[in-house]
Amino acid sequence: MSIVNRSPLQPFCFSTVLPVGLVNPTYATYSPEVFKTLSHPIGHPLPKGEGNRERFTPHSSHFTRQKVASRIFGKAGFAFAHSARMQKAAFTLAEVLITLGIIGVVAAMTLPALVKKYQDKIMLTQVKRAYADVENALKLYAAHNACSDITCISDTSITSEELTQRLFKSLKGATYCSKHSNRGVCKYTLVKGYSPTNNGYGETVYSESFRAPFIVSASGAAYMMTQYNECPRTEQINIRDENGNYVLDENNQPVTETNTTDVCAIIYFDANGVTKGPNQIGADVFQVRIVSSSKKLSPHVYLSNLLYSGKFTYTPHSIGSKAK
Repeated sequence: MSIVNRSPLQPFCFSTVLPVGLVNPTYATYSPEVFKTLSHPIGHPLPKGEGNRERFTPHSSHFTRQKVASRIFGKAGFAFAHSARMQKAAFTLAEVLITLGIIGVVAAMTLPALVKKYQDKIMLTQVKRAYADVENALKLYAAHNACSDITCISDTSITSEELTQRLFKSLKGATYCSKHSNRGVCKYTLVKGYSPTNNGYGETVYSESFRAPFIVSASGAAYMMTQYNECPRTEQINIRDENGNYVLDENNQPVTETNTTDVCAIIYFDANGVTKGPNQIGADVFQVRIVSSSKKLSPHVYLSNLLYSGKFTYTPHSIGSKAK
């Protein structure tokens, strides 16, 4: 048997030196000893009896390139044949770049959603903690003042600042932002509406503001109180059309209507503090109302829906844009 001359890039193959008169080059006649050595799989005992004329092809189950090369040339022949096989199975640079490009596109499509989901999970935890802290503070105030319910902190004879001071005394480790504070965690901050807030004339504006005096809890949440001097009380509101614009009278003034409400006080809280965004109602800013008829805290609809479903439903928007 002899090795066919070939270039380094051609597959490893053999040809046989055939006896004179043998026509088919894929057949060879071996002595029993040579046949037993070449034709039998490595690691198994040689079969009994003598071999004779056998078909010898590179794709035979008994004659793989590695086996034949190792039996003729030893370990060096096996390593050479194996390396040629590995080179044939390698990826090209173009294939690698295409694969990396596909991975990049998939990551760009899915990563923002994963980040948003993670951020919402953190914010939900902060909202729940801020709500639990204010509820516990009101219970503590009621216990210290022999009140029958937690709404006793509200009193129509006191101001919003006095109500804030009452709550501050029941929040352990909190910071009090006095009336003229406007720095750091106590700075004045504008708050966006739950959805684009129409100023009545077609422009999107801020709907609320966080202004001192207010409280910053040990966890970083900010609390601002509004105390009304009547409860129940009447209030006048401007009537709006289906687009959120004011309905105007003949003098080009907003038309108003009078409503009655039993909301005695409102506690606003920013779950992650005023120094961190988005500072928007329904996102990190919520209301808890003290209602005279229920004698308990009444979470605003945005807060109650979030606590029930665990999902944020506010609409991100920019200020100054055209209201829809």
